[in-house]
Amino acid sequence: MSTPLEDKEVPRKLRKAFEKEKKKARARALHSQPLRKINTQGLQYLRKSLGLLSDSQKVDTLDAVFIAIDFEYSNFSAKTGRIRLREVGISTLDTRDTRYKEPGKIISSQHYRTVMDTKEFLFGVSIDTTQDDLVSLLKHLLYPENNSGKQPRQLILVGHGFSFEIQVLRGLGINLALAPIVENILDTHYLGIEVFGQDFSLSRLTRQLGLEGSHFHNVGNDAKFSLRAMLLLATHNLLEAESSQQSRSEIYERIARF
Repeated sequence: MSTPLEDKEVPRKLRKAFEKEKKKARARALHSQPLRKINTQGLQYLRKSLGLLSDSQKVDTLDAVFIAIDFEYSNFSAKTGRIRLREVGISTLDTRDTRYKEPGKIISSQHYRTVMDTKEFLFGVSIDTTQDDLVSLLKHLLYPENNSGKQPRQLILVGHGFSFEIQVLRGLGINLALAPIVENILDTHYLGIEVFGQDFSLSRLTRQLGLEGSHFHNVGNDAKFSLRAMLLLATHNLLEAESSQQSRSEIYERIARF
């Protein structure tokens, strides 16, 4: 004959088994979705988004928001998606800001970490946090809740070797294929191939562009350098630009080299 305690224990075990199965089902559904593709021929798109081509938008209507994301991790399994984040770097460039902010303040950069043994962050103070908080932050960034009634801004994601970040995000429960505000994904690896015809690491690419860079593999720094490299790739040997686009090109050069 069972005791009252045992009677309570059986439903508790069933609930746990049910919740476990629900989590597995969500993981299977997430992994069944196709991964978002990177634009491997994105140079013209980038130049148009920055208003650098003759048929681009006028400077007062530019509305692109570029966000660079970079990860450092441990214990990543591509099969299960399990991952332990060490660092997350996020850098943002809003083209609206080019109208009124100083060049050195246009790119904002953050470095989040769950460990202490990281390289120096050159562009601010590192923020110590937890993996759960980082996942919440990323979901809020890529799946914003529209409580204000205003249409969320469309994002252009940027990185160097960004296919890994796409995999990591899915392992964290974030599939960019299901993020409608992500308009496009650009990779400075592929942009560098379009411009130079060569395959560069981020540190070599910055040197090729004449950009002073150091303390790579701190992801806050890497995200910042990716955005700066992106701007220099967009303006490199730009022959199509008319006078108004040329002055804008000079603005982006100052932002990248500040």
